[in-house]
Amino acid sequence: MADIDRQLRGKGYPKKVTLKNVSSEIQNMDKFIDNKINDELAMHKKKHWINEFYKEHPFLFWLITLLFSTIVTIAIA
Repeated sequence: MADIDRQLRGKGYPKKVTLKNVSSEIQNMDKFIDNKINDELAMHKKKHWINEFYKEHPFLFWLITLLFSTIVTIAIA
């Protein structure tokens, strides 16, 4: 990438132009690609119905747990 930049800016005489440090551009491109990959993976993440149901009805899960523990306590006693 730095060599091509040098050739384009040199207008036929690339040796007269100093070589540009492109490490920051490479790091930015790596971050961009990583973000795109993570976004795509997040979109395709499998969603379980139980998680969605819990988000909509959290009280129901507390109630079921309370009833179950009460029944178990009564059965043991």
